[in-house]
Amino acid sequence: KRTKNFVRISALGNYFQPRYDVLKDVYKKAASINPNIAAAFSNIGVAFYRLGYFEKAVEYFEKAIELDPQFDQAYYNKVAILMEKGEHTRAINFANKIHDLKQRNAHHARN
Repeated sequence: KRTKNFVRISALGNYFQPRYDVLKDVYKKAASINPNIAAAFSNIGVAFYRLGYFEKAVEYFEKAIELDPQFDQAYYNKVAILMEKGEHTRAINFANKIHDLKQRNAHHARN
């Protein structure tokens, strides 16, 4: 039942795009239903990013990465914010993590 509610609420979030002020609250509700899904936290981060709250967005991307270190979309989102903020060195470091992650995943897929 929790998964079903999570999916429904996440779908509702898609309806509210680009109303990111509403969207962040919808995705927060989805994350409260299933707090172990990295995508939920990444979606909250995207909403905060679109609202211009970069630091808050980064917090949610980091939570997504903490939950699932293989969830590369959270890395991409964090890199985008760091680049926009002019933090190029940090952005490059995270871009390298994405590259390493993809190489490891490709290696595991072959074996």
